[in-house]
Amino acid sequence: MQDVKWSERPPRRWYFAALAVVTLISLYGASGPVWNFQLVLLMLPAWMVLGLHWLVRTAVAVGSMGRAAARRQWLRWMSAPLVVLGLVVVLAVDGPMWVRFTLSEPSMQAYAKTIAAGNEIDRSCRWLGLYHVCWGEPVEGGALLVVGDIPSIQTMGFAWLPGGQEPSDAGYENYYTPFTGTWWDWQGWDSL
Repeated sequence: MQDVKWSERPPRRWYFAALAVVTLISLYGASGPVWNFQLVLLMLPAWMVLGLHWLVRTAVAVGSMGRAAARRQWLRWMSAPLVVLGLVVVLAVDGPMWVRFTLSEPSMQAYAKTIAAGNEIDRSCRWLGLYHVCWGEPVEGGALLVVGDIPSIQTMGFAWLPGGQEPSDAGYENYYTPFTGTWWDWQGWDSL
């Protein structure tokens, strides 16, 4: 096997493993009712280090090998930017949240109907599909489900409002945004 200089080698496996981990964590941070910006800010330095590493390696390789030789391995060199481009597209259309919500909706709706009927007010944590819901309570016109899978200073979750109207507590540290069908995104603040 021919020994190839460091500057001519495409990125190594560790780089792609790190890229995969940072991508998955970024997708998870964007899959909740609202983006977890604490997690996004945590991932920003990781993205910057990976991008800088790729840029330096690419510039050194093109400089030492020449453009013609680098073009022969273009797919390996461009795989990282293609992953980042794919991530940007998926995040732009809220793909992680739509996938996670779609897979979780049947169990969340069944639980919300039980709570809205007044049969159960439960503050214990449970998995409803792919969301870790830590409490639910009836609200005017439906039920509120609080997602607690990522620690945050902000309380967030979903409101199931089959009547299509915001509860009267909207604006009092509670913010509702229509999401899909009878579901609304909900944000509130923890009392300190």
